[in-house]
Amino acid sequence: MALPTNRVIVWWADRITGMLRRDAAVSRWLHKGLGVLFIALGLRIAAERI
Repeated sequence: MALPTNRVIVWWADRITGMLRRDAAVSRWLHKGLGVLFIALGLRIAAERI
Protein backbone atom coordinates (compact mmCIF):
# COMPACT_ATOMS: atom_id res chain seq x y z
CA MET A 1 0.00 0.00 0.00
CA ALA A 2 2.93 2.35 0.61
CA LEU A 3 4.22 2.26 -2.97
CA PRO A 4 1.01 3.56 -4.60
CA THR A 5 0.67 6.20 -1.90
CA ASN A 6 4.26 7.37 -2.38
CA ARG A 7 3.79 7.52 -6.14
CA VAL A 8 0.76 9.78 -5.72
CA ILE A 9 2.66 12.05 -3.31
CA VAL A 10 5.61 12.31 -5.70
CA TRP A 11 3.29 13.02 -8.63
CA TRP A 12 1.53 15.82 -6.73
CA ALA A 13 4.86 17.29 -5.56
CA ASP A 14 6.10 17.29 -9.16
CA ARG A 15 2.97 19.10 -10.37
CA ILE A 16 3.12 21.72 -7.62
CA THR A 17 6.86 22.29 -8.14
CA GLY A 18 6.33 22.73 -11.87
CA MET A 19 3.59 25.30 -11.31
CA LEU A 20 5.72 27.24 -8.82
CA ARG A 21 8.76 27.28 -11.10
CA ARG A 22 6.76 28.70 -14.00
CA ASP A 23 5.55 31.69 -11.97
CA ALA A 24 8.44 34.16 -11.61
CA ALA A 25 6.77 36.19 -8.85
CA VAL A 26 6.18 33.10 -6.71
CA SER A 27 9.73 31.95 -7.37
CA ARG A 28 11.17 35.27 -6.16
CA TRP A 29 8.95 35.17 -3.07
CA LEU A 30 10.09 31.63 -2.26
CA HIS A 31 13.76 32.57 -2.67
CA LYS A 32 13.36 35.56 -0.37
CA GLY A 33 11.44 33.48 2.16
CA LEU A 34 14.10 30.79 2.20
CA GLY A 35 16.80 33.44 2.60
CA VAL A 36 15.01 34.86 5.62
CA LEU A 37 14.57 31.37 7.04
CA PHE A 38 18.29 30.55 6.76
CA ILE A 39 19.30 33.90 8.25
CA ALA A 40 16.91 33.33 11.17
CA LEU A 41 18.30 29.83 11.74
CA GLY A 42 21.85 31.18 11.63
CA LEU A 43 21.01 33.87 14.17
CA ARG A 44 19.36 31.29 16.41
CA ILE A 45 22.45 29.08 16.32
CA ALA A 46 24.69 32.08 16.97
CA ALA A 47 22.53 33.14 19.93
CA GLU A 48 22.70 29.65 21.44
CA ARG A 49 26.49 29.67 21.40
CA ILE A 50 26.80 33.03 23.17
